[in-house]
Amino acid sequence: MIPRSSRFPLLALAAVLLVSAAWWALALWPIPASAPGWLERTREICFGRSATGLPTPAGWLALILEPVGLIVALAVVWGAELRAGLAGLSSRRVGQALLGTAGFLLVGGLTSAAGRIRSALMPDSATTPVASRALRLSDRAPPLALIDQRGEPFTLARLGGRRALVTFAYGHCETVCPTLLAELRRARGSSTVPVLVVVTLDPWRDTPARLSAIAAAWGLANGDYLLGGGVSEVEAVLAEWDVSWERDSRSGEIVHTVPVFVLTGDGLRAWQVGGGQAGLAVRLGREGG
Repeated sequence: MIPRSSRFPLLALAAVLLVSAAWWALALWPIPASAPGWLERTREICFGRSATGLPTPAGWLALILEPVGLIVALAVVWGAELRAGLAGLSSRRVGQALLGTAGFLLVGGLTSAAGRIRSALMPDSATTPVASRALRLSDRAPPLALIDQRGEPFTLARLGGRRALVTFAYGHCETVCPTLLAELRRARGSSTVPVLVVVTLDPWRDTPARLSAIAAAWGLANGDYLLGGGVSEVEAVLAEWDVSWERDSRSGEIVHTVPVFVLTGDGLRAWQVGGGQAGLAVRLGREGG
């Protein structure tokens, strides 16, 4: 029998656990393309968004410390009542079933969260660039007329004769794209290429209004560009740059190659580069401007 004085503390504990589960789901569960825009904005406001697509350090503190703090507060205020209530639940079959279900869901949730974190931090190496090679594509880089993260029109003339890296990624990608951008930032730091130009693969969700937030999440520098625009405009650019990609219309997820192009100082020659940070840095140092 559950003492009357234990009923409210048990309900409060159940509410804390349910809200915490919803909190973690909001932070880690993949958001489908059909989800409303406010859901993505809520996640970014509550937990931030790191280069891996996971919460920022402040977001992790909120996820961990808030539920722990609430449970500790309940234990301090109603410790005896909670122990009595849990003892009463465990003495009945219905209560045992509830406690067993809660434990099963807790273990399942933690396992899912661990898998989600692992997939973000350790992307499949088969989908990331691994070869240290360069391929001369043409004597003229394809046109690149889109809108940047500041809402301004962009063409290759905006580079003003500077060398640049051009690649393709999308904001909802949580494995390959953040890793690619991190590698390019590190490789760029050891070379003379000052500008990074990223074209979205997902104009459906990476709308011009969201480009600024995505650029900040990826850690792009002030002089870098994240480009997007209308669906037909972006698709035309992807075709001109010969980027292979395929979008799942139900989930919005995109399977794509990860080409990296080095544009020389005159903006006329394009090199396609494969390789991790070390190989890319060597190639950038070899190719003249």
